Amino acid sequence: MQRNNANITKKIVIMGLDNSGKSSIVLCLKGVKNLTSFSAIKPTRGFEINKFKILDSDFNIWDFGG
Repeated sequence: MQRNNANITKKIVIMGLDNSGKSSIVLCLKGVKNLTSFSAIKPTRGFEINKFKILDSDFNIWDFGG
């Protein structure tokens, strides 16, 4: 029996040092092009889960605070 990978939600974990741009990478992956959005980023406390779709594939990005 085959599974269709397009229906499986892919999970991506973003980890790194404080103030290293992890949340900025997530915004870029989500397609944010407004530069004021980047200047308004606050430090992530704990973690945030961002859900989005690219080319019929679902993604969950876990953004962990540094």
